[in-house]
Amino acid sequence: MHPSAKYDAAGNAGIINLQFKKNKNLGTNGGINTGATFGVYPKYNAGFSLNYRNKKLNSYTNYNVSTGNFDAQNSMLRSITDTVFDQHTNIRVNSRAHHLFTGMDYTINNKKSLGLMITGLLTNKQMWTAANTNIIQRATGLPDKILLGNSESNNKRNSLNANLNYRYTNKGIEWSTDADLGMYNTDGVQVQPNIYIDPHTQTIIDSNIYRIYSPATIHIYSFKTDYEKQYKKTKLGFGAKTAVVQTDNNFRQADVLQEQEIPDSARSNHFRYTENINALYFTWQQRFKDLTLQAGLRAEQTNSKGNSRGFQYQHGSFREYDSTFQLHSLKLFPSLSLAFNKHSKSQWTLNYSYRIDRPAYRDLNPFEFKLDDYTYQKGNIHLKPQYTHSISISWLGFQQLLLVADFSYIKDIFATITDTTQQSRTFITKENLASKHLVSLTASYNHRFHWYEIFINTGAYYAKYQGDYGLGRHVVLDAYTVNCNLRQRFNLGHDWQAELAFSWYSPSIIQAYFHSKGQGSADGGIRKSWSNGKISAGMAVSDIFNTLTTRLSSHFAGQQILTVNKEESRQVRINVAYRFGNNQVKPGRQRKSGLEEEDKRTR
Repeated sequence: MHPSAKYDAAGNAGIINLQFKKNKNLGTNGGINTGATFGVYPKYNAGFSLNYRNKKLNSYTNYNVSTGNFDAQNSMLRSITDTVFDQHTNIRVNSRAHHLFTGMDYTINNKKSLGLMITGLLTNKQMWTAANTNIIQRATGLPDKILLGNSESNNKRNSLNANLNYRYTNKGIEWSTDADLGMYNTDGVQVQPNIYIDPHTQTIIDSNIYRIYSPATIHIYSFKTDYEKQYKKTKLGFGAKTAVVQTDNNFRQADVLQEQEIPDSARSNHFRYTENINALYFTWQQRFKDLTLQAGLRAEQTNSKGNSRGFQYQHGSFREYDSTFQLHSLKLFPSLSLAFNKHSKSQWTLNYSYRIDRPAYRDLNPFEFKLDDYTYQKGNIHLKPQYTHSISISWLGFQQLLLVADFSYIKDIFATITDTTQQSRTFITKENLASKHLVSLTASYNHRFHWYEIFINTGAYYAKYQGDYGLGRHVVLDAYTVNCNLRQRFNLGHDWQAELAFSWYSPSIIQAYFHSKGQGSADGGIRKSWSNGKISAGMAVSDIFNTLTTRLSSHFAGQQILTVNKEESRQVRINVAYRFGNNQVKPGRQRKSGLEEEDKRTR
């Protein structure tokens, strides 16, 4: 069922021996786990969880840490009017992450409760790239020079989210409020050398070295309230939400000459962005004999302002510029759902929704991030949200077979465009494509026998993309796509379980104008448990035959691109877990914060 109007329109412990006199659902439980993953490089993870509950208070904590190296290889052949760039890149990333999730719920009485939830994340990623690019003149077919770019970057990201929740329930009434605060800090430093080699003499003929600083902060404040009233077969809901986002990005680039930094004013930029979204919604649900009707309407007002400041070289000197943009809009997002339940073994559902997806905050930042002298990325201050109309009809039979037919029309769809500038240079940015039409038919089936369980999901899709970027740059592409996923679970007895999964995807179109080759993979695993499930260990292998390789091609803006990307997909994972305490203790109340949609846009 599509989301209703209620939701954003935009998804070393030992065994503790506890004695209980009355309620077995009270007490303490928890667990510890550790694991290792082996691919090209090893990776490790560990964590613990702890849950405590008495008659009034429930507190919970989860902590996980992970560290390891990741490997990827990329090759790209890019052809323009007079030059061919043949690039091969090896990438290694070292990642360390700490994730904390903790909170408590306090029951004031049988009608009222208060909750606090805190999420923290600390990550540190170091990336090394070794790139070798042959720059070939098309007239001769011979390398004119070789560009070596062995760059190094260090990126840190820290975030802290806090949620305060109040809930009231009484005689069919449920009222809740959420106040949220999110703070995000990122700090990146990159050293990006460009060394040019004569292919005949193997001597250095030129070099450009850059150091790039990209610190950023994001603050998010949110408050929402939801009210629902159940009266016999009718349920009414009302709610409101307001969210304020403030981002600050100070991008600085410097040329490095003889180990001295010379600031590059033309390539530096200070970008600030403020966004306020206010929403009101209404939902109505009515149950009839064989029919359940749910309708809703959500109104969202958006007020945003971006300010980009830097220097441009004009008439022999650098002059300060100030690029400011503002957006004010009010949109209505209706939703409708009809569920027919005349027979217990057959259910039909018809859904309609109108949704919005807003761009990530970094995609609005207009600064230029240099990959090498010939390739850079930049944001787009004119990037608009994308809007989706979706209609689907589904049939669920015998609680096992699900058939879904869906039609979607997406306006101003996001697309990552690889465009050209200054003849041979390429920039990568996000643009709004005119539209995308998508028709899909999917089928899912699951069944459990005594010792065997199977789940099959398959789908057929037709997608059509249309766009016009001016200057004769058009996109008119369509494609038929098929995918299939098969997952099997085997209960082998004596607390042994095994899984085997296969997936296959036919050729398709991604990012509006890239043709993607088909690919498939196989995964498998086995698990054993002891002591009534308190101790468990497992091993799994992903992409057993090492077949997951992304192959893309495009012809756009006067350039042809062929790219092959191979990540570290075949890995062996080993995990051991131990649970302690009273298994009957109820876990913490499952709820979402008010920042989920905004949090997605920070990544």
